[in-house]
Amino acid sequence: MRAYLTLHEPATSRNWYARGLWRDQTFYALLAAHVAARPDAQAARDGSRSVSWLKLQLWVDAVAEDLAEQGLTAGDRVSFWMSNKLEALVMFLACARNGYACNPSLHRTYTCAEIGGLLDRLSARAFMTEPGWGADRAKGKLETVLADVSSLRKVYEPFFCQAERLNIIRSCYTINDETWGILTNNRCLTHRLR
Repeated sequence: MRAYLTLHEPATSRNWYARGLWRDQTFYALLAAHVAARPDAQAARDGSRSVSWLKLQLWVDAVAEDLAEQGLTAGDRVSFWMSNKLEALVMFLACARNGYACNPSLHRTYTCAEIGGLLDRLSARAFMTEPGWGADRAKGKLETVLADVSSLRKVYEPFFCQAERLNIIRSCYTINDETWGILTNNRCLTHRLR
């Protein structure tokens, strides 16, 4: 596991644990506990969708497995540049599951060139964004910028996939009449398919 730059002080940490401010559970462990207790209850929602605890865990597991298949190991950096969508939560929890350093703080006001510089500086191994996001996305040539980030192994972009594109799905499962899958091309994130 790679070392993180930190101001960690063991005595302070022990005090926070003793006071109950810190706990031993990871975010992924908390997710798993909710799945065991209430799998069909609503876990999260964004502006247009919601997801149950069980569906969220399956989605997180698929993304975490895809990240691992790209060669990411504990301590690797994963960044995202997007709005508050369910995909952002999924990526955060996938990072928690696999021990990746999650960087969700790339702000919309950054330009594509600034994003490229930040990703390069962080040595980000995976990156998630959404179409049109950013100060100059329409003219900023993000794909060209990302090609120059030597550490980057995978770019994810959430999207709605029509049924006729099912031929690119590597694996797929159905829960409560909703189909979810993980896509194999370099631009797609695990997503619900209608």
